[in-house]
Amino acid sequence: MDKNLRRAAYAVVSLALVGILVFRFFPHLVGLDGGSRKTHTAACDKAVQDKICQNYNKCTVKVHLPNCGVDPEVVPADLPICEQASITWELTASGNATGAKFAANGIEFRASDGGTAHYDTLPTVRDTTYEYKDKHKSQETEPDAKYKYSIHVLTPGQPNCVNYDPFVYNE
Repeated sequence: MDKNLRRAAYAVVSLALVGILVFRFFPHLVGLDGGSRKTHTAACDKAVQDKICQNYNKCTVKVHLPNCGVDPEVVPADLPICEQASITWELTASGNATGAKFAANGIEFRASDGGTAHYDTLPTVRDTTYEYKDKHKSQETEPDAKYKYSIHVLTPGQPNCVNYDPFVYNE
């Protein structure tokens, strides 16, 4: 076999191997990962790190009501959302609020700041959990927005136990 032909064959094989490695192990370098390498804000990264959100798309807000008539402890008080996500509020209660449950409008977003347009119109409601789907796409396609919402809780002894107003903010 001719020396130049052999070199050309080695070069083709080498380039093919390099190409396979690049496509196999570094798809985001060549844009074949479907854009899955999203950038998120530091607040969203922290929510995942603190296990408030799983994979940026399933978040849990803990609501503890120590007594009726006092503000509940809400963790996190302000929830960052960086892409479409389901948000579940989990209610626990103690003191004179024992037996508390979410009202039918347990988590209520405000139409005045556009919040109702970004959340499902039919949330999943159970006694101590309330779930909405946040339709926020990403910070690249939608501007940052902060949505105030109300928490409404009922107890057997006090029909309107608490109304409280924290935020969800889309980044």
